[in-house]
Amino acid sequence: MDFRWTPNKTLDPRIIERMKSAFAEIPTEPPPVAWFMSQEQEYFDELFAKTLADDQDYIYEYLLDVGGGLKNFGRFEIWVNWFLWMLPYLLEICYREDDFQVGVVNYLLNMYKDGIAEEYPGFRDDLLESVGQIVMSQQWWSSPDILRTFFAEPYNRTIRAEEWSYSQSDGWNSSFLCSMFFCLKFLHESEIVGWVDSIAAVEPPEWRLAVTDWLKAFKSLLYLLDNPEKVAAFKQPPSDHRYSLVPLGSAPYIMGATNLAWDDSYVVFLSLPAEMLKTFFPTENIVAFWNAVNKHDWMREANKPRVG
Repeated sequence: MDFRWTPNKTLDPRIIERMKSAFAEIPTEPPPVAWFMSQEQEYFDELFAKTLADDQDYIYEYLLDVGGGLKNFGRFEIWVNWFLWMLPYLLEICYREDDFQVGVVNYLLNMYKDGIAEEYPGFRDDLLESVGQIVMSQQWWSSPDILRTFFAEPYNRTIRAEEWSYSQSDGWNSSFLCSMFFCLKFLHESEIVGWVDSIAAVEPPEWRLAVTDWLKAFKSLLYLLDNPEKVAAFKQPPSDHRYSLVPLGSAPYIMGATNLAWDDSYVVFLSLPAEMLKTFFPTENIVAFWNAVNKHDWMREANKPRVG
């Protein structure tokens, strides 16, 4: 597979057709709620009526609740089957607006912890060429002005929790952050070089600033994982107040402290020790990634940790 990012990407309708064909049967039972307060098991029983009607608040509630359930309680097939049936419809929403990508990515990261299963022949490629390309979709790239708000200050290192706003936690920033993790985790080693080359080929200076800042942040994360005694002295506090309340040595703390956390990424990382981030990505992918980064002058400068 030759995976590359190209701005103004459209959703391939053939992928949607294959998914709808492979996951044509809607489950006959409602999915159970993962987190509930009552004595009896609760269910997302309104999902039958609301999925195709695009009741987005209800569907996102499902993704958030069950996405965390998959991580904490295991891979229940009913949760998997419901998600797969909804997936092509969710992707159509993702390419129209930004609200759903993080929910879909978080769900997939918890559902395929050990790599994407071939739910049908070619499913992995279809998933990468759809979910993995949302950050390049027309909603962000059809006009040079759309991303200006987000590009202007992609990582505000001094922002205080009480000043946290939509532009820092949602929108394109979250799309970019979760897409980097998604691709770095699920691409094969042989596919990393082409992907990095495509990142380097995108020319707007705002994009290059955002990428450079991400690379520095990711290098800092790897440095802190190798030197956990440095975490307490790390001068950048978690910018998202949700991450300032978690244990110092936890994965979400380091994600927040280095500004790599995206909206609702706690669904994937909350309660996990930082150590798990060492095995979150295939080792060979990390090696291939930095080797590819170092081929490009403007990216190579970012290959330094932002710690102190």
